[in-house]
Amino acid sequence: MPEHPLAGRRFLVVEDEYMIASDLIASLEQAGAAVFGPVSDLERAMEIVGANFPLDGAVLDINLHGKMVYPAARLLSEKGVPIVFVTGYECHSIPSSFAEAPCLNKPIDERDLINLLATSACRAHC
Repeated sequence: MPEHPLAGRRFLVVEDEYMIASDLIASLEQAGAAVFGPVSDLERAMEIVGANFPLDGAVLDINLHGKMVYPAARLLSEKGVPIVFVTGYECHSIPSSFAEAPCLNKPIDERDLINLLATSACRAHC
């Protein structure tokens, strides 16, 4: 993997568990990314997505304090922003409308996440 595979890319991190969010952000920043977040609730995620910040991708925890992240995922998808779901649940429980979105089970292997984000962001913007 290149030293900074996400250099110059901007990602939103939506995760309600502080330690997981901190680890995600550290991994993304170490890979060269600029990070918006962490965002820990659906309402704030919707505000950020609706504000049209320039994003190259988003990492979304599926369950945010009992609320599903799917409204934010739908809005991101409509804007052409690639998403990667992270979850402690089974990935097959994601609605079929998001079948194209990659999903990683927690605990996350940071190399897998970085590779998925680099591939997804490039597919959308290269």
